[in-house]
Amino acid sequence: MRLDKRLYSKFNRKTIALCSGKSCRRAVADIVGYDRLDSLFVQYTTDDPLIFMRNGRFFLAITFNVPDVPLYDDNCIGLDMGERRFAISSEGVMFHDKEYNKRRRKLRYLKRCLQKKGTKSANRHSRKLSIKEQNQSTDMCQKIANAVIQSTPASIVVMEDLSGIKQKTAKTNKGFKRKSHNRRMYQIPFYKFKQILSYKALLNGKRVETVSPFLTSQTDCTTGKKEGTRKNRRFYCKNGTVLDADWNAAINIAQKSKHPSSFKMPLDGALRTWKAGCMAALVHYKLTPFRVWVVDHTSMVLEVEIERRRKLKLLEKLNSN
Repeated sequence: MRLDKRLYSKFNRKTIALCSGKSCRRAVADIVGYDRLDSLFVQYTTDDPLIFMRNGRFFLAITFNVPDVPLYDDNCIGLDMGERRFAISSEGVMFHDKEYNKRRRKLRYLKRCLQKKGTKSANRHSRKLSIKEQNQSTDMCQKIANAVIQSTPASIVVMEDLSGIKQKTAKTNKGFKRKSHNRRMYQIPFYKFKQILSYKALLNGKRVETVSPFLTSQTDCTTGKKEGTRKNRRFYCKNGTVLDADWNAAINIAQKSKHPSSFKMPLDGALRTWKAGCMAALVHYKLTPFRVWVVDHTSMVLEVEIERRRKLKLLEKLNSN
């Protein structure tokens, strides 16, 4: 319920006085502050708060009047969403969180074990695990949305309009259910991620646009036509360029928006990986040097940083033994 000026008073960063059932008396509630909330009270003005109840407890959602940040330019990047890999940008950066997938598989296994028991206690624990899974999914979307915004200077993020994609792909052309596919698709928070990315982009002087997903994975990004060949995760363009298939789709998404987009054509179609884990022990939002290119006039040397680190670890183990 959205409160108006008649239902509350003395609203500041520490307390709020709410209208109570007793006449001429108001219930004073304390607001538990933290650093981010204190900085928001200093920077922006507040609007009418929102009060709601969840699981028998009342919560107060504070609304701030944040001014719109103007766009810096008209450049854009494309963002392709997938089942196996969460998101890939047209700049060749993959946003994926393996730690989140590992924890989600563990929670799914525990929920299946509890559902087999069928007792009241098992159902209660299963509901708690469902809430935990939703919180982890939201946390992952928040971190990857921050990573997408910080990874590019472009002002526009273009995504596919995936509304109704889970229902449209639920059955085959012959009408049979695709159980394994549906199980994977319903675990991917497409809409939640789009919502979070949209409001975070506005706070950073950017915006999110959507385009039709028609033939984005089958179109050759170099010609703009349905040409080229896709083999597993590689897309072979007509002119001989080899790209990651999802990278090719992200470039097509950016080109569909009609905004100026720039990208460097890779030599082997390899992606860079952006670590956006949910665990506090991990380092967030740091671009790992997955592949380093060294170019001279006569030859080109490709050094794989990960393989070099693995070899160093093996040498250390041999020396210690």
